[in-house]
Amino acid sequence: MKNKILLAILAIALVFGMTACSNGGGGSDNNTTKDDSSSGGLVGTIVSEVTVDYNQAYFSSTADMNEAKNKTNFGYLTELPSNIVPLSKVINEPASVTVNNGKVTIKLGTPKIEYLRTYDEYITNSAKFLILSSMDEVSNFISSDGKYLLYCMKDLNNCATLIYTDRDSTIKEGFASYGDFEGSNSVSIKKGWNYFIVSINKAAKTITATSSTTLPVGFKWTVINWETLEEELL
Repeated sequence: MKNKILLAILAIALVFGMTACSNGGGGSDNNTTKDDSSSGGLVGTIVSEVTVDYNQAYFSSTADMNEAKNKTNFGYLTELPSNIVPLSKVINEPASVTVNNGKVTIKLGTPKIEYLRTYDEYITNSAKFLILSSMDEVSNFISSDGKYLLYCMKDLNNCATLIYTDRDSTIKEGFASYGDFEGSNSVSIKKGWNYFIVSINKAAKTITATSSTTLPVGFKWTVINWETLEEELL
C-alpha cells in the first residue's frame, strides 16, 4: 500500500516520476520565486503561509488526523527504495517545508547536481531536471517518520507535482500515462521550479497536462496518511 499510494492518488503513472494549496481561492496566496543566476535557476520561496487542508477521508481516525495536525516539519523525502532523507540532501539551501498554525511555507533552492538527469526521449533541449514524484528517485514532501505525506491536489483526479529544469524546455506527449488512457499532451516548462499538473478524465480516458510557475487555482496542499488511506476511496 505504501509504495502504491502516491500513484493511486495521482491516478496516473508518470514515466518518471509542487504544488499548491489555495487559501480557498488559488493564486491569490503568496507565491514568489527569486532569480539566483549564480546557482543556475529560480530559487527561494515557492509558497508562503498557504493554508493546509486536512480531510478526514484521508486518515484512519480523528485521532490520526489530529496527530497529523501536530506535524510541523515536512522537509523530508523518500529516496528509493524507502529511505527517509532530509530535503537538504537532494536540494541546495534554501530547503525547508514547514507548517505553522495550519499554514505551509515551502522554500526550495536548486537540486544538487547528482540528482539532476537528462531524458531526451521525453524532455527537450537536453535539459537537466528533477521531479519530486514517487516514480523518480525521491517523493513529494513527507514528515520525518514517513507517516504523513504533504501533497498538492484539487481532487483525486487533479493533482500536481514539482519539476525543476535548468533551462526552458518541453515535456513531450505521453510523459504521463495511465492504463489504456491516451497519453498526456506536450507541455512547456520554464527554467527553475514548475508545477506539473495532471488532470484525468476517466469517462473520456484522457489525461491533460499543464504547467505553471504560479499557484494552480483551486489546488490545495493536503496532508494524507498514506499508510491508512483506503483503496476504495480512489
